[in-house]
Amino acid sequence: MKKIVQAAISEHFRFFLHHPEGILQEYISVIWASDGIPPFKQERIIPDAASVLLFNFGDPVVIRNENSDFDFKKALFTGVFSHFNTQDYAHARVLHSQVGVIFKPGGAYPFIHKPIIDFKNVAVEIPALGDRHFENVYEQMGESKSPEERIVRLEKFLLDRLKADFTDNLAPQLINLIRKNPEKSIGYITQKTGYTQQHLNRLLGKFAGTNAKSIQKIFRLNRAIQSMGSEQNLADVTYGSGYFDQAHFIHDFKEMTGMTPKEYLPVRRPDTDRVVFLY
Repeated sequence: MKKIVQAAISEHFRFFLHHPEGILQEYISVIWASDGIPPFKQERIIPDAASVLLFNFGDPVVIRNENSDFDFKKALFTGVFSHFNTQDYAHARVLHSQVGVIFKPGGAYPFIHKPIIDFKNVAVEIPALGDRHFENVYEQMGESKSPEERIVRLEKFLLDRLKADFTDNLAPQLINLIRKNPEKSIGYITQKTGYTQQHLNRLLGKFAGTNAKSIQKIFRLNRAIQSMGSEQNLADVTYGSGYFDQAHFIHDFKEMTGMTPKEYLPVRRPDTDRVVFLY
């Protein structure tokens, strides 16, 4: 097993990261675990076309998005979000003890076994998945003595689940084609794949949890964020990322992150473009 790495957040808050190898690497970006009192008031998650499986062993946390507020107590699955969502820790001394799986775009389906489009822009409690295995692994991790042990148990569960019902699909190649060409028209994608737009959206809905236009929008913003630097000219970011003009770029940026590019830069994290902490 690849080493579990502890990230430095604060002396009262431990955070552990594990990047799976082998067959899981194709579907999962990272398995992580946390333990302690967060030094921040809000964790903001920026859309990146990832689905997430979360298990909570600490205090309840309020998850907010444009559709609803969700009281996260035990375990949940989130589909692809087209706008940012947050976890709030505004009240004092919230014990943050979680384990999570961030799936790569299109990576959740072999584990969830349901069309991921059914979970677009929503978070659902694990029983809604109709699969007792998720509840069992939650109970097993609850017996673990450390965050690292929870990661080990969860990785084994995911590997066993993938082996039990593994069928290959074209989703990773299709999603990668769109990721590399977020500025191209949908017609370009259909021409390259030979799919009709209807079939393209059906495949993406099942495996990636959204349609071609929405995932293009997410990937285009992700490309812009990755190219941003403190001294970077905004016009260069705009046109280099495939936006028609700066107004369009700033509109999409604020809609999907809740911030302007200037507001985002001071709070961005050096290790990920997916999460920002607001203090």
